[in-house]
Amino acid sequence: MLAIGTAFLVPSGPAEYLHLNIVGTAQIEPPDMRLLIPISSIKDGVFHDQTCVLEVGEHPFITKPSFVFYRHIQQRSATKISMCLENGDFIAKDSASESLIGKIIAGIPVSNFTAPWVLNFFQN
Repeated sequence: MLAIGTAFLVPSGPAEYLHLNIVGTAQIEPPDMRLLIPISSIKDGVFHDQTCVLEVGEHPFITKPSFVFYRHIQQRSATKISMCLENGDFIAKDSASESLIGKIIAGIPVSNFTAPWVLNFFQN
């Protein structure tokens, strides 16, 4: 079962790039869907959303300052996520704490980069 806070690494870009994703919702409509919230490290000289900056240690995988990439929140099937975790395409990590989830969710309506469909979901 993919609970809120379930965390895992998802390949993005070249094979060596893995980004932490955190399940931000329980089941949503359509059935079996979850919202995935990506986390990315802050890179010198590269713009990033400053709404929710995560410091080293806020999650065991975060070893350098990172940010919540609200612009890239996605809706994905829990069944497909589970299959990717089972076959090794995604790499399971420690779940996010309740306080970290709260901090991330609190930034959704604040970020200028959150998609309207995500805002609508959290307002309903």
